[in-house]
Amino acid sequence: MKDRFLFELADGWALQFDDAQWIICRERKRHAQVVWHPVSFIGCTKSALLVGMRRKGINLTPEAQVKLDKMPERFRDWLQQHRGGNVNG
Repeated sequence: MKDRFLFELADGWALQFDDAQWIICRERKRHAQVVWHPVSFIGCTKSALLVGMRRKGINLTPEAQVKLDKMPERFRDWLQQHRGGNVNG
């Protein structure tokens, strides 16, 4: 299962996903490279994703807010939409 980058949420924060969930990631520097370190895994609803971001103190950029607003409520619905209807990849 490989994590895939979606978009930056705020300075130092990004949203990724894999086949089972959205992944909130925090930016870390390692040997002069930027590495996204997963800190939360949300595989159910966008509401749970938003709660997770609030608990981490993430202040969304306007661009990230627009993208999140357009996402369906359930991860599985989002994944199907993201993959053009093919949930299995």
